[in-house]
Amino acid sequence: MAYILVKDKPYYTNGSKVFACSLSADKVTVDFNNPVSFKEEIEFNCIYTEDEIKRRLGIFLIDTWDGKNQKVVKKTNKTISTIPKRDKE
Repeated sequence: MAYILVKDKPYYTNGSKVFACSLSADKVTVDFNNPVSFKEEIEFNCIYTEDEIKRRLGIFLIDTWDGKNQKVVKKTNKTISTIPKRDKE
């Protein structure tokens, strides 16, 4: 998978099209049904791998306490998404 940053927001690219995506430490979602078209010409100077884009955006797993099971578990510290919310019809 290849990613670009546009105005500090991540987008997935297959080389010819750009798609909105959602990134967390343990899950990636790409909206392949709706390619993104930008109103103005975009500039980007780097293509990132999944690990590189997560590191650059500060997304990683953190230790947290699961009170129900009484143990330490790994959890994502944040999710960054460029997928627009759509109203259900």
